[in-house]
Amino acid sequence: MTEPLSASPTRPTVAWLPEIRRDLAGLVLSPEWPEESVGVPGSRSRRAADCALRLLAELDLRPVRLRPSLDGGVALAFATPDRYAEVEFLDSGEVVATCSKGSAGTVSPASDLRATLRAIQAFLGG
Repeated sequence: MTEPLSASPTRPTVAWLPEIRRDLAGLVLSPEWPEESVGVPGSRSRRAADCALRLLAELDLRPVRLRPSLDGGVALAFATPDRYAEVEFLDSGEVVATCSKGSAGTVSPASDLRATLRAIQAFLGG
């Protein structure tokens, strides 16, 4: 007989995770976005975003929005009243992170995803 899965460092139990993973699985283009200007996210970007969602659950950092990326892929957005951050998982395999406070913005490549997500968490909290 197998034991039921419980929360652990490798399998976090976070209330919002199943809902956002369903949103990712059903992600389609909004009717106001013409298909010529942006494509439906591919499986590569969806898998990368799903992996990131599991890391975000470990950090208890919930995205406020999930949407198709204008550059072809999936974007996860985070916000506080005066700060905004976004991570884009592109169909090309590239990952791009953006953080901004007010009108100034910084962009950093995300070579280590866990470190990038922790940096976003610190940015939003600071």
